[in-house]
Amino acid sequence: MPSPLLTAATSTFESLALLFAEAPPTAAQAEAPLTHAARVAFTGPRAGTLHVAVSDDVAVALAANMLGLDPDAVRGDEALRRDAVGELANVVCGNVLPLVAGREAVFHLAAPAACDPSDAAAPPAGALVEVLGVDDGRAAVTLSLDAPAAPRPLP
Repeated sequence: MPSPLLTAATSTFESLALLFAEAPPTAAQAEAPLTHAARVAFTGPRAGTLHVAVSDDVAVALAANMLGLDPDAVRGDEALRRDAVGELANVVCGNVLPLVAGREAVFHLAAPAACDPSDAAAPPAGALVEVLGVDDGRAAVTLSLDAPAAPRPLP
């Protein structure tokens, strides 16, 4: 059975950007360098961060498909690629949290923020990590949950 993170990531790539993503990536896909990344912090019953990093060709296809633009127009616009990766991170985060905490749980998501793609190379201990092959590139999706808060003693 796939992890909640894998389920949320693959379904988001397909529904948001019409891109087929699967794990594990092929050897050729795994070689693609991660060039664009975004993170979304969240609070609620558990706090944490969702991080998405993608290779450049995935960022181009993502932005082109989401916006209905020609890939050549997107290739020359760094802001479009950055914003598309941020939106992908936001939607994956919104899709995975109910799978992890239940549909009744209420979370507050911060706005997506661009970050360094090398963050995907060193996920924190205990993080859920999925590496996907997407078209000719790859994506790394990491869900880091903070330790649950200790219950407060009653007075």
